[in-house]
Amino acid sequence: ASLCVGVILAIGLSLLGVRYALLIGALAAVLNVVPFVGSWIAAILGVLSALNESPALAVGTAILFWGANVFEGKVLIPQLVGRATGLHPLAVLLALFIGVHLAGLIGALVAVPFLAAVWEVVRILYVTPRRS
Repeated sequence: ASLCVGVILAIGLSLLGVRYALLIGALAAVLNVVPFVGSWIAAILGVLSALNESPALAVGTAILFWGANVFEGKVLIPQLVGRATGLHPLAVLLALFIGVHLAGLIGALVAVPFLAAVWEVVRILYVTPRRS
């Protein structure tokens, strides 16, 4: 997911005309590994670089980073986690939503593995027919 976000940002920044677009995209990919803080640091670097050109470019860059962040959180992560755990992407999103509301960051970290474990138990006990 981090590599995909970095590529999206590098291409988007290049199309916008931001200097050092490839470098900022690569940094965004690397920093995206750090939850929450990494994407903010990359966005700040990108916006500051764009601000050297014009305020309008800085706003466009901020919108690009926001869009990439939304795309990652709403599309990429649920697809990749769902594929890895065998859960539907909507189930992953709901588990994350519930986990965050119940226990904050810890809830978000624990929600998907907990759901995957519960689903395995339900699948083995009730969904998969027992062999005689």
